[in-house]
Amino acid sequence: MARSGLSAGFLASSETYRKYRQSLDMATTLDREGSALEEIPLLPWGGGTKKLERSVSTGAPSKLQVTICILLVELAERVTFFSVIANMVLFCTVELDYTSATAVSISHVFIGMSLIVPLVGIWVADSYLGKCKAIVISAIIHFLGSALLPVMAFPFDELLEHHRSPPYSLTDSQKEGIFLLALLFISVGIGGIKANVSAFGAYQLRDLGEQELQSFFNWWIWLMNVASAMACLAISYIQQEVDFYIGYLIPAVAMLVALLALYLGRKSYVHLPPSKVSPLATTLRIVFQATKNTVRWRGRLGGHVDSWLDRAKESCGGSYSDTHVEMVKKLERIFPVFLVQILNRTVFYQIPTTFFLQAMRLNLDVGSTGIVLPIAALNLFAIIPILLLVPLMDRVVYPMLEMCNIRPSPLKRMGAGHFLGLLAILVAAGMEIARKNVIEEGGVVRQWLGGVPFNASSINALWLGPQYLLVGTGEVFVMSSGIEFAYTEAPAPLSTVVMGLVGITMGLGSLTGAVLINVVNAATPGTEWYPDEPNEGYMEAYLFLLAALGLVNFVAFCGVASRYKYVAQEEEERERDTLRLVTYFENQGTRADDYDYDDELEDWERQLDALNYSLTASL
Repeated sequence: MARSGLSAGFLASSETYRKYRQSLDMATTLDREGSALEEIPLLPWGGGTKKLERSVSTGAPSKLQVTICILLVELAERVTFFSVIANMVLFCTVELDYTSATAVSISHVFIGMSLIVPLVGIWVADSYLGKCKAIVISAIIHFLGSALLPVMAFPFDELLEHHRSPPYSLTDSQKEGIFLLALLFISVGIGGIKANVSAFGAYQLRDLGEQELQSFFNWWIWLMNVASAMACLAISYIQQEVDFYIGYLIPAVAMLVALLALYLGRKSYVHLPPSKVSPLATTLRIVFQATKNTVRWRGRLGGHVDSWLDRAKESCGGSYSDTHVEMVKKLERIFPVFLVQILNRTVFYQIPTTFFLQAMRLNLDVGSTGIVLPIAALNLFAIIPILLLVPLMDRVVYPMLEMCNIRPSPLKRMGAGHFLGLLAILVAAGMEIARKNVIEEGGVVRQWLGGVPFNASSINALWLGPQYLLVGTGEVFVMSSGIEFAYTEAPAPLSTVVMGLVGITMGLGSLTGAVLINVVNAATPGTEWYPDEPNEGYMEAYLFLLAALGLVNFVAFCGVASRYKYVAQEEEERERDTLRLVTYFENQGTRADDYDYDDELEDWERQLDALNYSLTASL
């Protein structure tokens, strides 16, 4: 369900490896004041290139031990995350008596916070704790949250009724409080672990060669998919058909193993201390100062500026160097592209929420065998196309298109993903209508989920497969192309900020889903479009609304994409302009060596900007 949903980490890991190799070749970045250059982070998520502190000299056995320890931490963290969200809607409605809308909102908020909080984890690790300490502290917080879940779900009144009189049981309010506190701890733990552990692990192996690093990331990807498969099949089945407290106990034990692994590898780590500056924090300070100066000096600051961010430049009254601000301005170009990704992320996160509610009211019997399908197992329909299509597109389809001189740009591929997501919602709406029609015609089956009976449509839940497949296929185009676009269009020293934008986009998409559900229900009292009982409400209307918003968003994306100029395109245009200047001067009989054409071109551009500014002011 991301780095952070079902596919975000998988798709980001290959890009992380590529960016990591690129970053090793970089030498400088901007300092906190923006007036000089200093060493850049070696890793995509920051961390300076200060002199390293090695606790002990490490040999091959230590490297293997460190690698295993770090991979175990990632495995445990992902198992916990997927185990929590796999049946969260079912647990909230069955055990905590939440309405369907509230349960889905909680799921959206938890996923959104788990994707946004890593930004704080990056900043804390880079600026204060260092990656190792940040990971350890986050793992402890994560374990505390994971341990609270089985305690909260433990059936005290059933198992201890013969050992205590009267039998002890948590009240509903106590369960709710512990549950929400556990989710808070887990999201904070995810923030510190997910933001730093892959970069920290790759740094341990940086001097062993490219093959070892590639092997590390291959295992990383494999373990993330193992974690999602474990949660979707085994753990979700235990929660759904056996008991929730046992299903929650497994990830708690996994996090305990992760803490033990961190302890065992403590003497072999290569420690990367915190740097003086966090690129993410510095970028935010530039944006804040530019905004403040724009509001304060609007109409009173002389001179022409190309962007409101120029107000942070020293030459315009700010405190940051022109070079630093110009680098941040390059992010301004790609920001609209990220903005129109939010609703597409909302579509993707219907998988553990709205699609889950649909599956709860469909026949989960596998081929009339009596075997109940875990609802979360339907997520495999979204995971499988990601696992198959990512390498297929990368190694087969795109090279073949290249041979035919067809090169679909990242934005075109992202547009295809948006369109597939829109189709998925329309298919889900049609499926909801068909499901309710069958119930009205008497096609009802009685099934038990989490110990509670539900009236479900006789349509088999596997018929939800197409909408899952469409979402998963769309994700292949959106996420992989989106990360490629961000990394190729943004300055390499600001790769931390780029990953932050990706995380914010995904997190806001999930949070938007929670807001949309509550706004829709508030606007339709008595005929809720997101009802507590989907068999009696109008959830198809909500899906059609989401599709309509998705269509508007798709049109907006097409508009942004059609006007966007890639960095490579701008460089080509600049080269053509320079060539025209060269031709012009040569036609005038002037020696080419007498002119710096780049400076001449920039002078022409400045004169044109000044003319435009004067015309605008006169109007």
